[in-house]
Amino acid sequence: MLLMIFLPVFSFVNIDIKGLKDSYRTNEEITFSATISGFARQCADTQVSVVGVSRPDFKHEVYYETPVCGADIRMFFMYDIPRDERQFSLSLDQTGTYKVMITHKGLIDGVTSSSEKEFTVIE
Repeated sequence: MLLMIFLPVFSFVNIDIKGLKDSYRTNEEITFSATISGFARQCADTQVSVVGVSRPDFKHEVYYETPVCGADIRMFFMYDIPRDERQFSLSLDQTGTYKVMITHKGLIDGVTSSSEKEFTVIE
């Protein structure tokens, strides 16, 4: 019996933001996490930010992961962030529209993927 395994021709990365609600009250705890998966080289920066859509001057860096570069081969992968805790947690004291932005940038093959999700903070 001949077993054939087909690998993707191109690298790809998917980011799935989980647990973020559509709206929160001021000072309410905002929690979320994400799953990053794909087929690429395991050498990438991962950055998570919350930015103000209605407040362009607002940007909060939630998480930044510097890469640990392994073998220079493409492989399937999947992991959750944050890695050391169950979820990201923050609160905002001003009303407005915000968005979570997650970027995964490959340092060897240049494969960059991002995902974002908006939410509002109300009184």
